[in-house]
Amino acid sequence: MKIPRISSVGREAENDARDYLNVAEDSHQFSPLFQVVGSVFPGIPGAVPIDLSDPFIGKHYPTVNAAEHSFRGYAFRKGFSIRRNRSWANGQEATLMKRVWVCSCAGHLKGKQPIEGVQQRDRRNSRADCKVVLRASKRPHKLFPDVIEREVIAFKTEHSHPLVPGDGARSLAAYRNISEYCREQLIKYKATGLNVAASVRLLELDTGARAREFPFTEKDVRNYLACFFSGEEEMDASKMVDVPEKAQMDDEDFIYRYKMDEEGRLEHLFWMPGESVRLYRKFGDVVCFDTTCKLNTYDMLFGIMVGVNNHGQSVIFGCCLLRNEKTATFTWVFETWLEIVRKPPVAILTDQDGCIVDVIAKIFPSTKHAFSCSGHSIIPSFLRSTHRLPSMYRSTLMLSVRFQ
Repeated sequence: MKIPRISSVGREAENDARDYLNVAEDSHQFSPLFQVVGSVFPGIPGAVPIDLSDPFIGKHYPTVNAAEHSFRGYAFRKGFSIRRNRSWANGQEATLMKRVWVCSCAGHLKGKQPIEGVQQRDRRNSRADCKVVLRASKRPHKLFPDVIEREVIAFKTEHSHPLVPGDGARSLAAYRNISEYCREQLIKYKATGLNVAASVRLLELDTGARAREFPFTEKDVRNYLACFFSGEEEMDASKMVDVPEKAQMDDEDFIYRYKMDEEGRLEHLFWMPGESVRLYRKFGDVVCFDTTCKLNTYDMLFGIMVGVNNHGQSVIFGCCLLRNEKTATFTWVFETWLEIVRKPPVAILTDQDGCIVDVIAKIFPSTKHAFSCSGHSIIPSFLRSTHRLPSMYRSTLMLSVRFQ
């Protein structure tokens, strides 16, 4: 974890910040504040002071971070948040001498100067000139002069604004935080294809937390996952293309085609096992093309081309992953398919999509086109019958599952 830099505080304050981060990371309690308000006591390795009492004038803390988190815990219980305001350091020794914390609503917000021709966001003013303040100063311990502590020398508690009632303080931005453990679990859930809502529910079961007890919202999770996976977007295309490449090593007749967009991301993917090509040449007179299903992970359409053999059994002629349902997309699919099989079907069944109608009329002018009345029941009924299919067809279905 990155250690926050503290302006004009020197090496001692930076060490205090490092102590706090080490303690916070070792604490696996799932409370909004992790219940950690101090750092390791000098001379007592591993000892972590837990202070949940309210601050008061004359109270002593082992480090400046202990004072800050005691005040932060007090603010959380009362229903407001705090921020750092000012600090004083010894210029010669570069050590922090005094630190001031105030309510997040302290002070006045300076208005922006309007710029002609530039539209500016109208943000809510969160400053209310609140006078709540806590000031801590560096003092030697009364019994052990060599031990340096922080003493509260000023503490005001009168607010000029309403406080957040009940447990509403956990929704304040200052207290929303995703712990390292939760981050690791959320990344695993995302990799399996779970959406954000399902991931949070599963995390509640995993940690034993009650509903909405976490110090973060679903929006925070969505933003974190988007930020985490943004660096892997360029690698996703190569990873997905690796799957049919490996399948081609086991099946020399395995055929696949793909298309990248301008940003190097996978746009479309089409594949046909060698056995599917041979079966299409025998039983490809009538084909049903369905795009009902969708991948959760990449929000891509999963298309499947299904036919029937002489025994009335369902067979797969090909599968595809599509970015959207536009005319250019279906044009690419059917042109790629025709390039591989080199024989248009006699009849094709699809759903009632205007784009597909125009594309089929253009690419397959002699093919009879009909709309499937069963629509959403094509793939589910086909999947229920896969126990009767040879292993080759089941492996083809599993190929699409791996992309998730």
